[in-house]
Amino acid sequence: KGKFGGTLLSGRIGIRDWKWAVKVFRQGFQRMEKMMIEMVKEIGPIQREMEMKRAAMI
Repeated sequence: KGKFGGTLLSGRIGIRDWKWAVKVFRQGFQRMEKMMIEMVKEIGPIQREMEMKRAAMI
């Protein structure tokens, strides 16, 4: 499956397109990473509070 998919992709997509796709993917990934970090910053304290309450219940 992996080999077939790879040849199919490289056959259809030129090197220039491939580089562009990688660039776009990287930018999107960095943006997602930033969002995740922001979410963790916001969720972190709430999660800790929840864990404290759960620990208190047990």
